[in-house]
Amino acid sequence: MYKVVSLHFTNDCNFDCPFCYRNKGKETMDEDLFLGLPRFLKDVTDQVALGGGEPTLYPEMVEQFARECRDYDLTCNLTTNGFLLGEWNEEETERFCENLTMVSVSLDKAKYEHWKDGNEYLSTCKKLQKHTLVGCNLLTDQDLLENGNLIKMTDRLFERGLAVATSSL
Repeated sequence: MYKVVSLHFTNDCNFDCPFCYRNKGKETMDEDLFLGLPRFLKDVTDQVALGGGEPTLYPEMVEQFARECRDYDLTCNLTTNGFLLGEWNEEETERFCENLTMVSVSLDKAKYEHWKDGNEYLSTCKKLQKHTLVGCNLLTDQDLLENGNLIKMTDRLFERGLAVATSSL
């Protein structure tokens, strides 16, 4: 058994982060193949981590996949840049999160530039927290490590009750 199977079903993304490890493109896994995976994954893991590209570009596929995971007693987590989630209403957010165990919202210098300010990012995370567990994938670089910026940012995240996992670029 594997602790977690990471599944990147698309490389399509609404951002163009300079350090992204994914091949850029608009490819998405065949929907029938993707939605059929949970019945096989249940034999090798208890947890699936969805990522991409940007999975929120395909909310219906994510919702159906998470429902299939639930039906096969699999934990389904998602990693996203979160930007589209900020534009959704409460009903859309609730439906999207219904069968997700956790949504991790990535934040780094490139993504921060897309948000109007840090408060918009935090508001999106708070909206998600009403419906599922929320984590923050905070990617650090030299700029964030200097002058106490990392401490200031993580303090704000912890004040808002967000779990933070960091890694360096």
